[in-house]
Amino acid sequence: MAAAHYVYGNWDQALALAEQSREGEQESGNLIAAWTHLLPTALIHAARGHDAAARHHIQQVTPPEPSGDVQNRVMWCGSMAGIELSMGRQVEAMRLGRMALEMPVTDVGHPGVKVGEASFVDAAIAMGDRDAMGWLRQLIERRPAGHRPPFTRALLAKLRAVLDEDASAFSEAGAVLRAIPAPGPLARTLEQHAAAMIAEGRRNDAAALLAEAHEISAALGVQPAPAPAAPAATAQRVT
Repeated sequence: MAAAHYVYGNWDQALALAEQSREGEQESGNLIAAWTHLLPTALIHAARGHDAAARHHIQQVTPPEPSGDVQNRVMWCGSMAGIELSMGRQVEAMRLGRMALEMPVTDVGHPGVKVGEASFVDAAIAMGDRDAMGWLRQLIERRPAGHRPPFTRALLAKLRAVLDEDASAFSEAGAVLRAIPAPGPLARTLEQHAAAMIAEGRRNDAAALLAEAHEISAALGVQPAPAPAAPAATAQRVT
């Protein structure tokens, strides 16, 4: 599925699958087409800064009805959260990400949940919204054993890095994301860890993290992020 390839950073493969889907069917703008290619393609174009192409694909997707299938609604909200984050609209990314997280989906590994969850975390960190980060941390920690896949554990480590003022937890998150692998989220985590180091005046240490983040971004076809500002309440202990 193109959505899974998006999550795991196989973006060119995701676009190739989307193209194959378009060759075999008439784009109808329905939710089946959205699952197959439209929303993942829009996510990739948005992340690469191709706003016009992203909007083109978004406009072909009919938003799901509030009473519609929950899987489709989660996919829509999570994907749109990622698109809004890539376009710099962090408040809207958090709103849509929270909607995806509050839906009754039993599969916490659902691509829509993953994208919505990651978008919520990154928007909250960028905005320094500790209340939002605290809400998600509690939500994750209340999940029963076995309902915290590696991707979610990485996000929880990022929340700890900020909320517990222990930015070394960014290293824990990065290790998990490397192992998955999830290169897009890893690049953002490296940038956030570097921001914490820069806040402490450790620019030389931060430089190595930023260099790796830029290398990953280049491989994904994403413009490297500008030198980061420190996230709110980062640690005094950065390793």
